[in-house]
Amino acid sequence: MVFFYKEKSFKEEIKNLSINYLLPTTLVLLICFFINHRGNPEFIETCKEAFKVVTVCWSHKSRIDYSFSSTGVLWFIYLLIGVKFLFILNKKVAKDNDLLLGIIVLFETYVGYLLGKNGYWLPWSLDLTFSSILFYYVGYLFNKYKILDKISKNHIILIIVLIIWILGINYNWIELAVRKYQNGLWSYITAIAGTIIIFKLSMIIEKRFPSVTSILSWCGRNSLYILFGHHIESSLIKYNMIIKNKILFNIALSPWKCFNSVLFGALILGFIKLMNLFFSKIKTTKKKEKEKV
Repeated sequence: MVFFYKEKSFKEEIKNLSINYLLPTTLVLLICFFINHRGNPEFIETCKEAFKVVTVCWSHKSRIDYSFSSTGVLWFIYLLIGVKFLFILNKKVAKDNDLLLGIIVLFETYVGYLLGKNGYWLPWSLDLTFSSILFYYVGYLFNKYKILDKISKNHIILIIVLIIWILGINYNWIELAVRKYQNGLWSYITAIAGTIIIFKLSMIIEKRFPSVTSILSWCGRNSLYILFGHHIESSLIKYNMIIKNKILFNIALSPWKCFNSVLFGALILGFIKLMNLFFSKIKTTKKKEKEKV
């Protein structure tokens, strides 16, 4: 949900999505794919499958049968790209009329909901793009009209939202990855209520536990790299070959995967910073040489 929506021009948003999301995601996907297929003697066939993987970008098995590898956990980034792009188009069509924009978003959400419920899970998670656009729209409204600030200061409304969330999580939860929308609209209401409560909790933590806030803030800022790390560890580490004991496997798997995701994410971030420093020094050196001339 986009509580901190910032208006950008169409060209700026496309550039941002392409450079900061699409290109690095595709690169990580291809690197892991070729590492996993390094023993395949049919290099041309491997390249063909890799091309299908990065162009179709399907997430999970459904009624639509895909004969090649999925994007794994990176489906979420393709979903994010799709939602951002769709919202830009919606705003252009609605011409900044929030009521008309809401009608368009509700229609798209219902279409995505029907596609997901009936098992038609589209390439690039397009069915999820439609079903998730409502969250983006709500975040956009919350930010534009400062609704979240008003809710967070009103204890009565917060209690009502908390009750909705507590009652809803038992019956109305959403699992986007596998298109689970337990009770339609109520699932969305529960998810939005939960997001508001988490946001309020984050404000409390920020005030009372600054050290915890700094850690969570770092994870938030670098969540894209952590997700890349999650894909790397999921693709390359065979945990069942390392941990033979089933009981220990069930206990240790989640925290180990979490640790490795953050570790690989931090390594990627460190590598990017080193490259930026390296090219920055080259640029500075060339500039000084030109000044001498």
